[in-house]
Amino acid sequence: MLGPDHVVGRADLPSPVPAHPLDSLVTDKRARKYRQVLARRTERLIIVVEDCFDPHNATAIVRTCDAFGLQRVVVTTGRNHFKVNRKVSQGSHLYMDLQVFPEITAAYASLRAEGYRILVTDLAAGAVQSPDLLRPLLEERPLALVFGNEGSGVTPAASSQADGHFLIPMAGFPQSLNLSVAVAATL
Repeated sequence: MLGPDHVVGRADLPSPVPAHPLDSLVTDKRARKYRQVLARRTERLIIVVEDCFDPHNATAIVRTCDAFGLQRVVVTTGRNHFKVNRKVSQGSHLYMDLQVFPEITAAYASLRAEGYRILVTDLAAGAVQSPDLLRPLLEERPLALVFGNEGSGVTPAASSQADGHFLIPMAGFPQSLNLSVAVAATL
């Protein structure tokens, strides 16, 4: 019989985190959980949210990224500030690296210094459809996917300074999805 915390088909991974003196403050089960979450985290893919004006959406994106094993979310705050909504986050913001930049150019400079390729959600001609994003993910360089705000999408600066564009194909009448849903569908 399987135990209550057994996940079918999910083998333990070697932990990138060695034993720590603070391990004695948590149960063995909890320490194992932390190590397994960290072993599954990635920084090869990060999400950038440009100037989101709905704190529920921005926080839902943080929670979604945590659920999908991303380690970092980058947020720009051109016209709108960013504040985590703890009810929406359910604590996931405590386990993520959140970087906040005043504008997209500074965020891009930091990402490029780390070697990231930057793709922006945009309806531009030649945009790659999201199922085809696997190819850029398999390249050597890590990938940053940029999503614009709920009303106007990405700014012209975010679009023109990017390395490329992608879109989520739509079969129905809407041209786009809610911001946090678009991030989740892409991931």
